[in-house]
Amino acid sequence: MITTWIKHGLTRIGVWCALVGVTVLLTVLFNFLGNLTCAVLSGMILGAARRWRWNAIPISLVFPAVLLSLSHFAKLELPPGKVQLIAGVCAAAFWGVYGLTFGLYFLEQKPELPAIPTAAMPGSVKPKFSLATLCGSWTCEDPAPNGAPQCKTLRIEAGKFALTFSEPGEPGYELAQGEVSVETSRPERTTVRFAAAPESPAP
Repeated sequence: MITTWIKHGLTRIGVWCALVGVTVLLTVLFNFLGNLTCAVLSGMILGAARRWRWNAIPISLVFPAVLLSLSHFAKLELPPGKVQLIAGVCAAAFWGVYGLTFGLYFLEQKPELPAIPTAAMPGSVKPKFSLATLCGSWTCEDPAPNGAPQCKTLRIEAGKFALTFSEPGEPGYELAQGEVSVETSRPERTTVRFAAAPESPAP
């Protein structure tokens, strides 16, 4: 644990020394433009971390401190009033770029919209079976015992059914009629009941 703290402390000291050294070097070479460049780059790097770091406050003081120190010891060719103004501009540039970069993170975060239920695709939902589903005529062709073609028609309407047979060239005849009902005892099972009238044979 103590070794880890020592490593972190030495790393921070090294970063601080490197920052101060680069700022001093660029300020000496390019005057206040070098200082301003260091302030902008430092603000962008810290803002890109996307979380608040307390060391942003002392870092922002490095640039005006370097500029004021060089103006006092190295006698920069600038009036004292302008040196102080430029030092304030460098500090303001750091915080401006830092705040802009830090704020872009929140602008990039899109609010999560509630999920919109989509319409079910045809065939994905099983339709509810009811008596209205059976309404209509149901016809099939089936050969008679003598081999002749025979047409069977089941007609359901208004809870009634009628079963008729017909052969080509002959009038059709009704085999059965009565009432039809749909019973749903369980959701997964539906029963259709045909109750033939007493005067007609069962289908």
